[in-house]
Amino acid sequence: MKSHVWFVEQVERVRSTFDDDTYPLPQHQKHSFDLYVELFQEDAISFAKRSKQRRSARLKARTLLSDVFIALGSEVFFLCALAVAISTLDTVEIKGLVPTLRQWWTTVSHPKGLVETANQVCTASSISALISKGSTGSNKRISDSDPSDHQVLQDQSPPKRPRLSSPVHASESLDETLTIKTKKYVASETITNLQLGDLFSFMSEYQGGCTLLTMQLFPEDFTSLPSIGITFGSSAEPDATIIFKREMCTELIRHTIQKGQSKLRFTS
Repeated sequence: MKSHVWFVEQVERVRSTFDDDTYPLPQHQKHSFDLYVELFQEDAISFAKRSKQRRSARLKARTLLSDVFIALGSEVFFLCALAVAISTLDTVEIKGLVPTLRQWWTTVSHPKGLVETANQVCTASSISALISKGSTGSNKRISDSDPSDHQVLQDQSPPKRPRLSSPVHASESLDETLTIKTKKYVASETITNLQLGDLFSFMSEYQGGCTLLTMQLFPEDFTSLPSIGITFGSSAEPDATIIFKREMCTELIRHTIQKGQSKLRFTS
């Protein structure tokens, strides 16, 4: 696996080519970016026709670049797309890569030419809409013919019933903490060692047109954490809000896409 340092070096190399002036993208860079646009535009049928290895590489690239766009914006997304090919990205250790990129991004300058070009190109290609569409599970199931696809990212299938009270082994726990903020129906408390499967199970209980459950996966200011709002009465505001880490949010999105659970109700 290639290191985070190597990846950041590739991205920095591209960033350093920009200044405050705006120029048309060279043909080779436009081609590199277009390949990532095609990656996000790819439908389930064409995806399923690829080999298992290529499906794995493309799903990994799409997941990582989605995380980058959501967490860091169009400029870093744009730089990553120009810096590393999709096939090469499969050889990069992606765990913890987004925080590493964030740290690097805060220490370098953001030339006006880079900002304007990245925003222009990403807007023209509807990157935000493509990522939102994929993230909300509105695409069809990636593959209905090969069950092994669901293990590409070590997907965890949800249990049939919630297991919030069941024992959790250290090796199985995702070490996530969910904080429940309430107004009057439930006392404020913190649930620790909640397994990802428990969240999946909780969501599966409320599929369909349930108006009592809303999800805020992409807060408009990109600083608030993702949350699930639950309404017990007629209030316009949720009576209880479950706040969870972005890592768990990403896993929920990934699971939703792979399982084809397009009926989950999301809000943005």
